Order: sequence, then structure tokens, then C-alpha cells
Amino acid sequence: ALAKRGELASMRARVEMASAGHDAANGALIPTVAAVARYNHQEGSKFQREDSMFIGGTLQWNFWDLGATWYKAKSASADERKAREALALVIDGLTLDVKKSYLDLRTARSSMEANAKAIESAEENLRVVSKKYEAQTATSVEVLDAQSSLTQARAAYQVALFSYYTALSNLKRAMGGEAGSATTP
Repeated sequence: ALAKRGELASMRARVEMASAGHDAANGALIPTVAAVARYNHQEGSKFQREDSMFIGGTLQWNFWDLGATWYKAKSASADERKAREALALVIDGLTLDVKKSYLDLRTARSSMEANAKAIESAEENLRVVSKKYEAQTATSVEVLDAQSSLTQARAAYQVALFSYYTALSNLKRAMGGEAGSATTP
């Protein structure tokens, strides 16, 4: 789930950049050594040797800036450490987001199930009150109350259904998927 999240890929790239910066800063502390070799063969000239060879080497080390370079390396090391800590925080945040979205989905499903039972109960209540009304043992107010209860139960179910789809979409987003497609509860 975490591999598909853009935030994680971005943070990993930052850690790689900080690590490369740390390596480069440490590389500046080390002297640069270079070796050069050349062989030359010429014919037809009396003023130059026919065969000549050159071998040389260079050592370059900016000794006078060593203190500044040392502190740049320490700063780069601190930047790398901060980037790794930020990566750990992003991973923790994404994991928490997935867990919360999953729990929200479970809660929404439970709410839907409870509201479905409330609809069944309200339908049964309306049936009983309607039968009583036909037998003239209930008033029209009681029938209207039963109908109102059924309507409220259906509305609560629709709210729970909306919450379910919202939670499902959030879970898909948290897992790095596309939130547009939803499945039937």
C-alpha cells in the first residue's frame, strides 16, 4: 500500500539526494590524486627525439579551506539524518492514515448494518400500527409517527451508505489506489 504513495517516493528521493550530498561533502575532504602518462614517437625531424615519454602526477588538496569543508561535511551529515527521520515520519503517517481509513470503513459498515435493522424494525412497526388503524385501535397520528420513523430510518441508512463510500474512497486513496471506483457494500 505504501509503495504507491507519491509522498513516500518523494521523501525517498530526498533521502537519496541528502545521502549523495553527504558523500560529496566527505569526498571534498580527501585530496585529489591524478596520474598522467604520455608517449610520443616522431620520425623525420632532426630537432626532436624520435621517442619521448612523459610521466607525471598531481596531488591537489585545498588545505586552507579544510575547516570550512569539514563543517560542510558535518552539515551534510545532519541533513541526511534529518531526511531519514522525515522519511520515517512520513511512513508512520501513511501507515496511520491506512489504519484510520480501514477503521472508518469498518465503523461505516457497522452503521449501515445497524440502520438496515432499524429500517426493518420501522417497517414492522408501520405494518403493526397500520393493522391497528384498520381495526380502529390506533389513531392516524400513530400511523404518521410510524411512517415518520420509517422515513428517518431510511434517511439514516442513506447517510450511513454515504459514509461507507466516503470511507472506502479514503481507504483506497490511503493505500495509493484511485479513489474513483467503489464497490457495493
